[in-house]
Amino acid sequence: MRKRTRLAKMARYLEDRGIALQFLGWERDKGELARLAWNGDLVQERSILRGGGYATRAARVMYPVWMAVVFFRCLALPRGTVVWCLGWETAFPARIAGAVRGLSIVFDDADRFSMLIRLPGPMQRVLVRLEQWTSRRCSLHLVPGWSRYEWRHARMNLLRNSPLRADYEHALSVAQHRPDTGIALYVNGWIAWDTGSRIVLKALDILKERGIHCRLIVAGRVASNDGEALISRSEADFKGELPQRKALELYRACDLALTLYDPSVPINRHAESNKWGDCVFLETPFVVNSEVETAAKFVSAGAALSFPYNEPAALADIVESVARDPLILDRMRKNLHHFQDEYQPFEDQLDVVFSEIMGSASAGLNKD
Repeated sequence: MRKRTRLAKMARYLEDRGIALQFLGWERDKGELARLAWNGDLVQERSILRGGGYATRAARVMYPVWMAVVFFRCLALPRGTVVWCLGWETAFPARIAGAVRGLSIVFDDADRFSMLIRLPGPMQRVLVRLEQWTSRRCSLHLVPGWSRYEWRHARMNLLRNSPLRADYEHALSVAQHRPDTGIALYVNGWIAWDTGSRIVLKALDILKERGIHCRLIVAGRVASNDGEALISRSEADFKGELPQRKALELYRACDLALTLYDPSVPINRHAESNKWGDCVFLETPFVVNSEVETAAKFVSAGAALSFPYNEPAALADIVESVARDPLILDRMRKNLHHFQDEYQPFEDQLDVVFSEIMGSASAGLNKD
């Protein structure tokens, strides 16, 4: 669970309320379940599928296997069990099994499946129809933002990516010692081929040529050659994979967070980054590429800066302008305040969600 931010925050929410849960997951890399095991008596973790890795051909081939395993595992659950499913590939087979077993299925759609993969035309249309069917047949369909969907219904709820109150309050309480020289940039999360490492590398070269000194703090999982090259730079301070609370602390040691998403991936144009909620609460301005439509509200409000994804010189221009005029950051921090009502602490949102889950389960809304 620690590898998926939404699940980790939800597990802590339940633990704090004395509610036990069992996590059934896919251990993609050997040993990661033991290495990243959850600490706590109320949480049980178990692998029901192993192998495939991340973002590999083997992993894509194993998705049907995962769906079959989920289906049969749900058939073995007691009647009335509430099953929280991350992603359509889990919610769809769980919903079919749930019709037989009388389960209450919550579809947490953190990353819309049909925007992550591209199938041949007719198959893609079938997939979208199955997503809609799953959305309407589950007890609740939770989404991090509305822009990814061409439909709405009463069981769809917004669950924005924002930090837990205890975590951001802790981050605010930790003293930060930011060096006076150079601008500090923060790169965190999934550092893969489509999250801008190549662009940042080129921008760093340009800034070096211009005589602009900057520091790069990197935290997260490196999953690309460009990412490996990024953390090997002399400007980089690589922290590895960190718990959410530790990752939040680092925002306040930085001037700008970099949140870049390759627009060639459809879902990236509709990103709902956990980092934006973090930035709102910790008053850390961020940079995003202009193709990300969901970030336009931050840019227009003067709370974020943007540039076209494939123009690293434009990113270098942003960093240079901020380095030469720190008042830009002060204005952006003030403008981030305007989004605090929209990005409520995660546990406040979950209070609403779980009250609806209990109501749906008791009313039998999961039935056809």
